[in-house]
Amino acid sequence: MVNLALFTILLPFLSVLIFRKLGLISDTKMHDAGDRIYPLLTALIFYTLAYWLIARGLPLCIHSLLLGSCFSIFLLFIVTNFYKISVHTAAAAILPGVCIVLMVSEKIPITSLILALLIAIIVGMVRWLLGAHTVGQILLGYLAGIFTQLGAYYYLR
Repeated sequence: MVNLALFTILLPFLSVLIFRKLGLISDTKMHDAGDRIYPLLTALIFYTLAYWLIARGLPLCIHSLLLGSCFSIFLLFIVTNFYKISVHTAAAAILPGVCIVLMVSEKIPITSLILALLIAIIVGMVRWLLGAHTVGQILLGYLAGIFTQLGAYYYLR
């Protein structure tokens, strides 16, 4: 778990701070789509490393979560070159995606999915209320998060 946290939380966070210090991004809030390129590419590298080095031998749901996150970051990286997409809602939508996978594979109760959807909806509403994203950018983030997670699960199955 320490290695997982290192590759998926600490190193991507530190890379954003380093990019800011080097002047590769204008600020850590990354309002400009161009500011998201380096952090997303770095996150993709770290998440892919986590997937290849750590996921083997873990339960299918964790394996699927890491691969789905890689797919999601890759999709966000590609789309960001053309259109601003909400990374926050994409990340929040991974949770309902995982719950759907767990409902199929582990038979968890639907209340988990409902709670995950509520959290994702709250994240989207906050992003909209803060004026950080349009409804279209938020919905696109939701689609990216959920469908990459489902795609990873069905790919691994």
